[in-house]
Amino acid sequence: MNKNLKIALIVIGIIIVLVILFFSGIISSLNQPLNNLIAGEPDKSCNSDSDCTLRSTSCHVCDCGDAVNKDWKSFCPFPIYEMVYCKMCASEGRDFEIKCIDNQCQKAWLNQ
Repeated sequence: MNKNLKIALIVIGIIIVLVILFFSGIISSLNQPLNNLIAGEPDKSCNSDSDCTLRSTSCHVCDCGDAVNKDWKSFCPFPIYEMVYCKMCASEGRDFEIKCIDNQCQKAWLNQ
């Protein structure tokens, strides 16, 4: 076999393996460790209510989000292809407001 054909077959093999890993969900399982390493713990610090927002804090499909600083962002570089049924999030019914309480972003429940 000539050298160019060997290199082409190796590259094609690597691409096939990566596609299989991608669609099997193995690569997307790297999202949460990368999120923990790069984004770190969610920043909940605030000075006023306008500093806070509801945002997903993990790379899970069914993450309903938490009250965090509007400038903090999770890091989930790989798309997630999962067929799951998630429970309804409280935010869909808006049972709470996002508030800055004691310099921490929090969910302030309305019916309590």
